[in-house]
Amino acid sequence: GFFVAGSSIDDLNGIYVRTNRFVLPRHHVAMAYAHQEGGWTLALCATGGDDDDSSDYEDDTYEWRFIDAQRVDRFTHEGDTLIPGAGVRWSHATSGAVGDGHIPD
Repeated sequence: GFFVAGSSIDDLNGIYVRTNRFVLPRHHVAMAYAHQEGGWTLALCATGGDDDDSSDYEDDTYEWRFIDAQRVDRFTHEGDTLIPGAGVRWSHATSGAVGDGHIPD
């Protein structure tokens, strides 16, 4: 798992543990880590689109995403890494981005 600290968003800080039973809308998740006490998720997601019919994601690139309890992408970290970066490597997720977890009302 991972320990996250230093965010001004208190619910984001804490311990994230590996989970294999996590489903996120419009994401192909390679690995997911659930916040031990809250609803946040740290996930390594394919950026190759939202084609649910494709089971071959070999050629996709991946990025880390922090997804909040309402399943909205909040932060992204570009790059194909097994360990997510820290600090300034993260940026705000843009609405409508590939893999955006926002579900309209």
